[in-house]
Amino acid sequence: MRGFTFQLRVWALDALDRPAIVVAVSSAIFLLATLLRRFRPAAAFSILCTSHRALMRVSPHTGFPGLLNQTIERALIRTIASDGIVDSVEYHSIGAQGASSLSRKWVIVLKGPRWEGDRVAEMGVLLLANTEWMDIFHRYVSMASLLKHYRLILEPSWSGYANPKLLAFCAFRNHPVVVMSPCRADYEFLERLHSNLRPTSIGASDWVDPRVFRPLDQQLKRFDAVMIARWTRLKGHHLLCRALRRIADPAYRVALVAKKVEGDDRSAILSMIDEYGLTGQITIFEDLEPPAVNEVLNQAKVNLLLSRQEGSNRSLFEGFFAGVPGLAFANHIGIPIDHFTSQTGRLITQHELADALLYFRDHWVEFDPRPWALANIAPEVTTARLNRVLRQLAMENSEPWTQDIACKCNRPGLHYYPDESAGQGFATIEDLVAHYAAISN
Repeated sequence: MRGFTFQLRVWALDALDRPAIVVAVSSAIFLLATLLRRFRPAAAFSILCTSHRALMRVSPHTGFPGLLNQTIERALIRTIASDGIVDSVEYHSIGAQGASSLSRKWVIVLKGPRWEGDRVAEMGVLLLANTEWMDIFHRYVSMASLLKHYRLILEPSWSGYANPKLLAFCAFRNHPVVVMSPCRADYEFLERLHSNLRPTSIGASDWVDPRVFRPLDQQLKRFDAVMIARWTRLKGHHLLCRALRRIADPAYRVALVAKKVEGDDRSAILSMIDEYGLTGQITIFEDLEPPAVNEVLNQAKVNLLLSRQEGSNRSLFEGFFAGVPGLAFANHIGIPIDHFTSQTGRLITQHELADALLYFRDHWVEFDPRPWALANIAPEVTTARLNRVLRQLAMENSEPWTQDIACKCNRPGLHYYPDESAGQGFATIEDLVAHYAAISN
């Protein structure tokens, strides 16, 4: 029964690649939001966001999808401008765990405020990562007080920025908030909002530690491809199985790297692999630490991302630093498409997957992604880019900027780079929660 349910969910996922179905679904959701707006405005806003995120899958710029997208965004802008509606949205998520569950994995100070007596002479800089944990921090800390002392940077964990948990930060209209927006559609959406949310093309994939993910000597290419992904249908394991069946070469070898997470589709995906007769071709690695993941990457010829939508996925770009080219879909939503060059990998259509897998089997040596990664998305490079954004923002607000931000990396949580001394003297997450705790909590 579980396998059948999984297949139904896969068919539903495949259906969302059809523009007509996407537009119909988005239209129906928008109509529901319109009907609820007068009676349950917060619920209507949440549903409206869902409608906008669904429509992302068809690149709505012209025709009816374009008109629908404009209508949805106008409604979102009106709602955001209304005090209280966004904050009244109810969530049933990890946010219920409270401030005690926050950790340095998701919150990091990149610059401490400079004080003159009891007055802040220069703003500090605070970065929040992961959309769910941003919401926890927002709800359990007095943001109004904190934003008097810190400029805020958000590093969302999923594409589709019409999300109440992200748009809730629009309430702080007098405080510009920098939002990492590697997906072009998200970047343009925030621009059209004309709110205090300021997009930057930097993303979570731009902070990989090149000392962990690096080429290793004397590593044989045991695998023709590697796929680093959770055990969920969203990651596209079924597309890999279909492509391998089309290739029909039992010598083709794939490594799957995953974490065991309660409630995922692990057993259904393993059953599907067995049904396709691929158990002899696929080697599974689970719960590896980053250095071990790097070893598997070094043993592969190409690194696969077969999902249709992500946040700013790191695994592809960890592969770049390991010297392994990446392969993804050209219409992917979430990853920075411009990171793909003639040296870093290829973007393809879904029906080209089998041919692309065979191409990299023979031509992987023609790619060399690490030099590009070191020059464009290493932690020092990304920090310098973010620093320029923040300095410009300070100038626009006639604020002083005498001290640059500290460098950080994602390993995979937030860490100071090259080591913890880069954050010496900065407030910890415990300090922030204690000092800025919301009175109601």
